Amino acid sequence: MEMIEEGTRRRGGQGMREENDGRVGKRSRGGQGMREENDGRVGKRSRGGQGMREENDGRVGKRSRGGQGMREENDGRVGKRSRGGQGMREENDGRVGKRSRGGQGMREEN
Repeated sequence: MEMIEEGTRRRGGQGMREENDGRVGKRSRGGQGMREENDGRVGKRSRGGQGMREENDGRVGKRSRGGQGMREENDGRVGKRSRGGQGMREENDGRVGKRSRGGQGMREEN
């Protein structure tokens, strides 16, 4: 139950006139309340978080160190900087790359 002050000093209190966005009266600092944007921000003033804006290659926002993510090439490399592994480039004679000791593989005689 609400206590009512004696006299006319109570400058017309807004009481429970709660707006939809969390403010109670005209004088409260216009809180953005639950105005949550799609990308994780709550109001205009919050540091515009990129939220869940995840790009296709594993980055989350513009500022993250552009990870190559899952950009896996056909030969086993993942990005431009990885040591160009020959991956599964297996030749017909059992060698895997240029540097492996040229094994004769399955050249089995009778």
